[in-house]
Amino acid sequence: MKIIFVHPYWDVWGGAESYMTMLYTEMKKKHDCEIYSIYDAKQPVEGLNYLHKVPQKSMLFGVKFNPIVNKYVKKVSQLLKDKKCDVVVSGNWPATYITEYAIKKYKFKPKKKIYICFEPDNGFHHMKLFGKFPLNENAGLFDKARAVFSKVYLEVGRRKDLNNVREQDTILTLSENVATKALSVFRDIEPIVLTAQDYSNVYNIRSLLFDCVDLSKIHKDKELGENYKLYRLNCGTKKIVLYLGRIENQIKRVDSILDVANILRTEKDILFIIAGTGTYLDKLKERIINEKLDNVKCIGFVPEQELNAVYNACDLFIDRSLDEPSGSLTMVEAMACGKPVIASNSGGHKEIITNNGVLIDETDDCLFASTIRDLLNKKIKYELLSKNAEQYAKEHSKKELIKVFEKCLN
Repeated sequence: MKIIFVHPYWDVWGGAESYMTMLYTEMKKKHDCEIYSIYDAKQPVEGLNYLHKVPQKSMLFGVKFNPIVNKYVKKVSQLLKDKKCDVVVSGNWPATYITEYAIKKYKFKPKKKIYICFEPDNGFHHMKLFGKFPLNENAGLFDKARAVFSKVYLEVGRRKDLNNVREQDTILTLSENVATKALSVFRDIEPIVLTAQDYSNVYNIRSLLFDCVDLSKIHKDKELGENYKLYRLNCGTKKIVLYLGRIENQIKRVDSILDVANILRTEKDILFIIAGTGTYLDKLKERIINEKLDNVKCIGFVPEQELNAVYNACDLFIDRSLDEPSGSLTMVEAMACGKPVIASNSGGHKEIITNNGVLIDETDDCLFASTIRDLLNKKIKYELLSKNAEQYAKEHSKKELIKVFEKCLN
């Protein structure tokens, strides 16, 4: 079977990029696969066909944005000229735009079109860019021009997105939460309002995929080596509460983890480790120093080959993200190492956390703190959650996901 993957953005490496890379790499073992992008990946992806080595940014009316306009869409589409394939798998916007343009202009001929919807409202559909420039009575001409540009730019993107989504044979999501959002978003900008069931029939939107873990790389490790000792940070018998992910504050809410650490600062046997990089890292470190939070350590980026060590070194995993679309891959990886998860009761978290962790109102700092203290002190409860977490990861392994995806292809 010939499969072509299209995923335009690699300038920020996140869950969607990891997911598309994993699908491409696994499918390549059995099928003839190619993958196309506007940008080269920050982490190596074997066989990636791309236009730019370094992500190019453009400034217009003071707005910084990726060049997803026709110029770059057409260039990637040209790479698909005259290609025939059984299935084309599109990721984030503007992947569907690229494939549809290639079909109409360059005789690209896929037999089946699958769109993996990671989050339908992450850029266009909630007007986040426009929301940064609210107009008030004191707004000057420049602010007004910038706001108008933002609104028009995003609305054009929304319309193109909808038109291209209409052409897909199947839309796959990673959670019921994303499937519901997809139905809502596409209905919201359709002149004729249909019911959710009608849209499910029209667009064939299904929640079939899931965040998965590669158990050959991430697992409970009884033979703990030097990397394990490194990530224990010479903390002796202290219990470690880990966050690993993108360091930003709008969705990931990493600042709120420091709020919990502040409550527990007198608990000398608990240490918080924050791993990852992002736009908010410097401000996070500054706050740790200013508030003298000696029970928090930022360790930065963790290489893939050391992930298993850092997960095994911790005792609990914490995630206070707000409305994460499909949960979090790092949560499932922590579970694979037998670590219970304490997470905010919102978004896709609710589909992952059942009897393998604890869900808490995202605004309740005190309850997060008391739950951490409680779990670390109650061995029987901790061991039960740990066992259930490990079992969940086994049921949601990469091997199981590939079985599901193969069915989707057929």
